[in-house]
Amino acid sequence: MVGARLAGRYRLTRLLGQGGMGAVFEAQNADGTATCALKVLNPEFRDDPDVKGRFFDEARAAALLSHPGIVRVFESALAEDGTPFFTMELCAGRSLAEVIAQRTAMAPAEVVALGLATLSALGHAHERGVVHRDLKPENVFYGGDPLHPDVTLLDFGLARVMDAAGGVGRRTRTGMLLGTPGYISPEQLGDARTADARSDLYSVGVMLFELFSGRDPFPAANPFEKLTIMLTAEAPRIADGSPSLAPLDAFFRRALAPEPRLRFPSAREMSAALIASAGPLLAGASAVPGDVSGPATMASARLVATTQLSTLTHDTGGAAPPSVRVVSQRDLERARRRRLLAIVAAVAAALTLLTGAVLLVAHVS
Repeated sequence: MVGARLAGRYRLTRLLGQGGMGAVFEAQNADGTATCALKVLNPEFRDDPDVKGRFFDEARAAALLSHPGIVRVFESALAEDGTPFFTMELCAGRSLAEVIAQRTAMAPAEVVALGLATLSALGHAHERGVVHRDLKPENVFYGGDPLHPDVTLLDFGLARVMDAAGGVGRRTRTGMLLGTPGYISPEQLGDARTADARSDLYSVGVMLFELFSGRDPFPAANPFEKLTIMLTAEAPRIADGSPSLAPLDAFFRRALAPEPRLRFPSAREMSAALIASAGPLLAGASAVPGDVSGPATMASARLVATTQLSTLTHDTGGAAPPSVRVVSQRDLERARRRRLLAIVAAVAAALTLLTGAVLLVAHVS
């Protein structure tokens, strides 16, 4: 589609990315004076009225969000062939996917700064009733000062478009999987309609684990094995592969809890817990690998965290921010039993359907 002109006023200049729901292009307006990003819906869904309607609804909802950490959506329209598209600001910097793909740990001070900026943007959306539900490294762009990063979140609202297209886990005709195994929360694999703000916070937890440790919290041979591990395993301990990150164990035990009720209830609480948990890692240069490790940088990092903590306290009316509540073994056992019961019920339902189909074929024969 590069070179094509949409709605008579946008010329596609290069492909920026492609996923199960569509593709994103860099585009210029008719006179070439302005550049934006333009997202087009996958042609597979072009003639589906439910998908098209939801695509426009969610583009309009995303356009109502106004936060420096959330991409601005400008316009939604139809191309000449009826394909829906919307335009948005073209983000500078790079995506977290590029960093995570390197599988090297980022300096804790940088991770904390990125995490706080991401949670600030999410908190803004959640307070307005908007849940992302497909937050992943490809949807997080950042640049600027490592300790004061410019973070921009993309693709708010497109998860609801995925619902209309068949839901998380469905494969498109081109073989692309809707949703991102490893980042979507376990509850979305059952009934995506139950997802709330805590589902987004789970996704943030996965990304923070990868950035702190340089490791995948749910290593697996393929996406389906990964989904099985996420449904049945306990939250991973980050200290198992990175002993120096032991102060973060309680944080991740809660951030990656398989059941929503065991997680942080809000972006604000998760931010405060991140600052509190990472404190020991910011106490000295020896605990921080990478380029951001000098005493002056560490002092700056502690100042940033203290400022963020002060802001959080002010926002809660002067109340002290919450500490990291440790998830008890009893909670984990209950969660494990619920997951096992859900899996058994799903298998039983599948066997019932299969048996019914066999009996029907036998009766017809």
